[in-house]
Amino acid sequence: MEFAMQKKGIVGDGKMLCPCAQCENKFHLDVKTIEYHIVVEGFVNRYTVWYFHGEPREQFEAVEPSQNRNEVEMREMLQDAFFQEMRGDNVQISSDSYFTKFEEIMEDARRPLYNSCENYSKLSFMVHMFQLKCLHKWSNKSFLDVFALFKNVLPKGNTIPPNWYESKKMMSDLGLDYKKIHACPNDCILLINEFETLNYCPKCGASRWRNDKKKKKNVPVKILRHFPLISRLQRLFMSTKTSSSMTWHFDIPYSDDGKLSHPWDSVAWKYFDTQYPIFSRDPHNIRLGLDIKLPDGFSSNIPRQVQVKERKIVGLKSHDCHVLMQQLFALAMRGSLSTQVATVLNEYCTFFRELYGKLVDVKILELLEMEIPVILSKLERIFSSAFFDVIVHLTIDLVTEGKLEGPVQYRWMYPIE
Repeated sequence: MEFAMQKKGIVGDGKMLCPCAQCENKFHLDVKTIEYHIVVEGFVNRYTVWYFHGEPREQFEAVEPSQNRNEVEMREMLQDAFFQEMRGDNVQISSDSYFTKFEEIMEDARRPLYNSCENYSKLSFMVHMFQLKCLHKWSNKSFLDVFALFKNVLPKGNTIPPNWYESKKMMSDLGLDYKKIHACPNDCILLINEFETLNYCPKCGASRWRNDKKKKKNVPVKILRHFPLISRLQRLFMSTKTSSSMTWHFDIPYSDDGKLSHPWDSVAWKYFDTQYPIFSRDPHNIRLGLDIKLPDGFSSNIPRQVQVKERKIVGLKSHDCHVLMQQLFALAMRGSLSTQVATVLNEYCTFFRELYGKLVDVKILELLEMEIPVILSKLERIFSSAFFDVIVHLTIDLVTEGKLEGPVQYRWMYPIE
């Protein structure tokens, strides 16, 4: 108990997971109650590495040098798929059932695809086949045909599942399942909860079923495939490769240096912490957002979009306009416009370049907040009033948003668009 108490993030509000045989690491209790439970009920079976109480999980995940890369990857995947299920207060299934299922699939991970096969186990072959199905958008029928071919080509006694049901069950046990939800053909509603038994949309009256008399069963017109979010977030905490990235905002001391590099530095984040102190003290708290890095191809190959004869630039992506404004217009305007016009436009471009930087100084934002009304006033003296719609005037509010919510790249929609 003393060992666990010293580990950061294990104890919350004086409680931690109880490892007795009755609680099986399902419930958070105070230390005295846990000690009493262990004396009376005994210690939970098979819990030899205390990964719920601060002991490094690498000891449990250590692999023999003789294991190939496929075996290592499968073992890591199984750790993430199963042991996250045992964390938390709301687990209703006993840990023994998870250990049993884990052992069964570990056996599939060790069992070769066929005798003398060294590169693939039954599990690794199935995972790679489903990966190919997703990447190349194979239909279920084509997928089953490929399976049947492998079943016949490989030596007798191979371990390829005999049918589609067994294949899907294996993937479902790994936590790679999803829930099918029927939807209105016109996207009015999802047919769940009180609408689950309806045959027609209550808003537009459209039938949820296809009019196909050849089919013995009703076939829905439109299906939403829902991938549960909570279980996937839990797996991020359980994986040794991603867990540190999920708790960095709790592990790293806050430094108020006047710089905005992440929503963590923003006023909104700090205000949220004051409103929900218990949540903010939990190292596993998550704030959902678009905290991503822009991928390759986030902007167009701009020279290809230029039509010299027509003097037009066409086919630009939404982010291309900011690339042009922040990086290229200031150079392009030199010598082609009067000094008065070029100077004002350059100030406007500089405003966006400073505002959209990866690291923003709060003092710079305060200067920008004072400068942008002056810049817009100068533009109004040069350009026609028809140019100034509401979007142009909304530029004034961008600085305030930056101070409240942090750097722009964590909340803009360009990567999604």
